[in-house]
Amino acid sequence: QFWQLIYEAAQRGITVFVTTHYMDEAEYCDRISIMVDGKISAMGTPEDLKLRFNQPDMNHVFTYLAREAKRGD
Repeated sequence: QFWQLIYEAAQRGITVFVTTHYMDEAEYCDRISIMVDGKISAMGTPEDLKLRFNQPDMNHVFTYLAREAKRGD
């Protein structure tokens, strides 16, 4: 029901920002921004990101990008 409300708002032209740590939920979004080390590491549609990073799903995209983290360097 949560996602249905979001889709209905988006159809009415309302921009909805969703934050989540669950990458399976990110698959439902039109556009995704992934931050690593406080900076945007990737932005695009779920399909674009999976193709760009050659990963099967958004969880794998996130893990791939997180492994590139510098953590304070």
